[in-house]
Amino acid sequence: MARIGGVPARDLSISEREQVRYRFDGETPMIDLPRVQTVEGTAYQFDLRNCCALCVDQFSSKAWARVGPPEGHAGYGLAEIRDMTERYRRQAIDAAEWFYDEFFALATDAFRGTERKRDSAVLEVTTIGLRTDRELTQDDNDAWLFDGAGGNLANETLCNYLASAAGVDRSIPELLEYEPRAYWLSVPAVARSRRGLLVSRNVLYLGRLAENLIQFVGIGLDDSEHGDFANDVALKISRLIAGWV
Repeated sequence: MARIGGVPARDLSISEREQVRYRFDGETPMIDLPRVQTVEGTAYQFDLRNCCALCVDQFSSKAWARVGPPEGHAGYGLAEIRDMTERYRRQAIDAAEWFYDEFFALATDAFRGTERKRDSAVLEVTTIGLRTDRELTQDDNDAWLFDGAGGNLANETLCNYLASAAGVDRSIPELLEYEPRAYWLSVPAVARSRRGLLVSRNVLYLGRLAENLIQFVGIGLDDSEHGDFANDVALKISRLIAGWV
């Protein structure tokens, strides 16, 4: 993980609370490795977890990595988003490739007699939570995200963050015109407010297909208690979309 992340091994840590997690999502066994985090003061900071889903019947198993800023990180401004998401994107791909090879090498006997094919396609889910200084109402949240049934193309801040995180050189209105298969996806979510209450929130995702990449880039306003809204939503939609692929 240090080699893949480009940091010294001494700059990585695993909390004593972390453990290998084994659970079922429906009939699908899922395994999560412990989160690996950089220590405070590391120049490049990240939080990474490798996971796999062992699908049954006609479905396909998947290995993936979740990577982003560690808990408590101050976050990034618009000028930094593109470079940082690109670095996290490369790291996630490399980490998932490593995990795929290591996991199936370790579990060779368990998969003896099964067919295993490697698909070169990549599913990417990138989620941005814009931290707010005040608690929002549902109407405040939705007015910022939506304009009618689609994305709020008049919201320049929203469009700039989406374009930067997606790594595209066009504006979002131009991208939607150039890529007819791109579309909006609204995802309902729940956050714990600063008062400790569970509140409903919507997150807006832009879905697009670029060569062998299925990409979903989402944005939402984060007024949650601990600032972990984006992580929670990304995990939810990743599992949802992975079930479609």
